[in-house]
Amino acid sequence: MKLCVPLCVLLLLLSVVGVRTYAVGQAVNGATARATTQSTTQAAGDTEETPTDILYLCDFSGSMMGQRSALLIRELRDAVSRLTANQRFNVVFLKEGNGKTFEALDDSKLLPASTSNKSKLYKFLDDMRPAGQTQPLEGIELAFKMNPRPQTIYILSDGFEASGSRYAVGDLIDRLNKDKKTRINTVMFRNNQADWNLPEIKSLEAIMKLIAKDNGGTYKRVSADKL
Repeated sequence: MKLCVPLCVLLLLLSVVGVRTYAVGQAVNGATARATTQSTTQAAGDTEETPTDILYLCDFSGSMMGQRSALLIRELRDAVSRLTANQRFNVVFLKEGNGKTFEALDDSKLLPASTSNKSKLYKFLDDMRPAGQTQPLEGIELAFKMNPRPQTIYILSDGFEASGSRYAVGDLIDRLNKDKKTRINTVMFRNNQADWNLPEIKSLEAIMKLIAKDNGGTYKRVSADKL
């Protein structure tokens, strides 16, 4: 006897569980990394277990100008808007300016996810503009020095393209998160779906996947032309 499932029921089930595809990426150090590519309908704040303390590490270098920065801000605003009063958060932007390589909502601590602190972030975003190259190391170190230390860090970027940084980022995170107490999720942005087939982008994506895999997190793609 055949079991017939109405199409509307099937679509409802898919919308609940989400559609995930699994890819095998070759990391730059030769190790094979399996990572999860989540549906782009999932916001940057979604996790299987909701953490209390969250930090968003956002690439706002010159390469993010235009569609990518707009997508990043949309993801960030959506994630922060859904934080509850018992959670804490902070945002660190990786960008060059005023002799610094980062700009943080707060330089030392996570903030309660109150209405006033969310409004503070939204105003912060209104004044933020992409600039310079991606120099992520100081911003990553700051993230791990926050009080309290974040349970989860989201890295949102189009890939670490600056000379040398792509290799140094993984090494630094390995050292700072040696105890693996911080879960790291990565989100990568591109303008077009076709970009993912380019060898250079595959190399950048492999690093983002590996960072997530090695730190108990998930990896997500976001393409402007698929939204």
